[in-house]
Amino acid sequence: MLPEAKELIQPLAKDTRVPKGWGSISVFVDGKNTKWVVPEELSWAMHQMNEVEAGMLGNFVKFTSGAFRKGATTLYIPFSLSNAVRDAQMAVMTSKYGFNPADWVSGFAQGLKGAFGWDSKLLEEFSRNGGGFGGFIQGAREISGVKKQLFEPTWWKRTKAVVNPFNLISNFAEAIELAPRLGVYKRALKGGATGFEAAFEARNATIDFAKSGQEMRIINMWVPFVNARWQALLNTARVFKESPVKASAKAGALIVAPGVTTYFWNSLNFPDLYEDVPRWIKDTYFPIIVGEEKDEQGNRVPKMVLIPKGDVGQIFYNPIEYALDYVRKGEPSNFSKLALEWMSQLAPIPFTRDGELSVTQFLSGAMPPILRTPIELATNQSFFTGGPIVPRRLEQVSPTEQYDEKTPQAAVVVGRALGVSPMKMVYGLGGLLGGFGREAIDPAKILQSTASRFYRSAGGEKRNQAWNLKDEAVVGYNTAREQAKRAIEENDIKTATAIIENWNASAEKILPDILPYLAQDDPQEAQKISSSVTFQPQDIARLQRSVYDEQAGKAERKGTTPQLKPQLTKDSLRSIRTGKEDPLATIGQMFPNEDLQQTDLKQMRQGLRQ
Repeated sequence: MLPEAKELIQPLAKDTRVPKGWGSISVFVDGKNTKWVVPEELSWAMHQMNEVEAGMLGNFVKFTSGAFRKGATTLYIPFSLSNAVRDAQMAVMTSKYGFNPADWVSGFAQGLKGAFGWDSKLLEEFSRNGGGFGGFIQGAREISGVKKQLFEPTWWKRTKAVVNPFNLISNFAEAIELAPRLGVYKRALKGGATGFEAAFEARNATIDFAKSGQEMRIINMWVPFVNARWQALLNTARVFKESPVKASAKAGALIVAPGVTTYFWNSLNFPDLYEDVPRWIKDTYFPIIVGEEKDEQGNRVPKMVLIPKGDVGQIFYNPIEYALDYVRKGEPSNFSKLALEWMSQLAPIPFTRDGELSVTQFLSGAMPPILRTPIELATNQSFFTGGPIVPRRLEQVSPTEQYDEKTPQAAVVVGRALGVSPMKMVYGLGGLLGGFGREAIDPAKILQSTASRFYRSAGGEKRNQAWNLKDEAVVGYNTAREQAKRAIEENDIKTATAIIENWNASAEKILPDILPYLAQDDPQEAQKISSSVTFQPQDIARLQRSVYDEQAGKAERKGTTPQLKPQLTKDSLRSIRTGKEDPLATIGQMFPNEDLQQTDLKQMRQGLRQ
């Protein structure tokens, strides 16, 4: 026993109670079971939480969350590749011995040998010094499985590693995960560190998935990956505390400078296309627009090279990107949104979208997949992206016809047979089993889905903003109507008219920008939206009449005379009595030859709220 541990680990005499605030563990010494007093946290960590203590519901959620983790990481090749970028970024930021691509390649080679059953002295030494099981893939292996592998013939382990497709994928993922750890370990040894010191440095160079407290272990049973993000935040904070100047220089060179460069490349060369890049892509990747193409509806869609930001990139760069957006669009006063966004990036679970509080963004990271996915399907909204699962143009069609050219054919066939939406079925499998669930439906597109992790065509942000604007316009119209009605009740026709005119002026600015998108997705909705969110000439007369009728009814019940004197024109009264109204202008008559490409719908949306 180490001298430092003598005060913390002591033998427990038979029939002696464990002191308050301490725990106990059992150890076999010379074949006899002995009990030892240890700190309570150590006792809990060694016992962990067994299946009985978790309860039936807890075990069920734990099982489903575990299936999601494996499907989203271990068995999902695109994640392993993008995770390599994230871990390399973290290693560069946190390793005090340095880290470069050559170290990664060297570590990957040793990781491949070990993961596929070949001898790797570096990996054996790394594990012997306490570096093993710090990664997610190694940590996910059951102890019983590891024990079984110890007694398997070498030839059989090597054969299974290649023949079994699940083993092949998970072993490849393990090698990628080991690459930065072994690279840092080897570099630390060259820098004069002992084996234990080098292993400790390597485990903390990226994310040590085995490191967590009692509360975090329980939370992580329910919420996948919350501990991973928390460890990334702690690692980053530790580095900045130890060496703030050096860490700032690394972050500037590794994250901020490339991020700002790509931002200006996109905004200066492809301003319209950049506005149409989905927000979740901007938050998760550094998108580099290299061209455009047309989607099935003829809309321009940006073609992008995507570089994963990782935890470090999101922490340091996302708030800067929001600041650049605010300055470029003439919104320098929104510092509260910048502060909110930064706090969200520093939280274990993000809670903002577009610089505003977002319940769905928080729930996307806070709810277990088994609970979150059914709610998303019921509401037709992806909590992560904020967009619809089934696009608006297909919402009103039969569920069996809710698919497009990107929907796997197998999902279309099964969806028609079961009478369910193919799009929702694909999303549901992905929500419960991660990316592996989507790949299982159409294995032939594994390479395509892997490539799309780094190069894809994607747009639709303007369309989402247009529908959000439409929903907010309806709320704004009803609000203005209620305010005008209250003004009329006070016999203040001037104020009521001003409210209506101000609202119409605001609505008429946004309608030309949202109508074409609505017309593509739902022509009927586009036809009626202009009259449903703007006040027509006869509406003020209707409001006056409704207020007068209400007050007249109240006065009649009380036996008094109504105080309101409606100021209605004969034409207005005649229109109300006969039900005849002025014909509404068509969309083409109201907004001829409008060009939407230069419009920033997000800015319009903010102007509408004001």
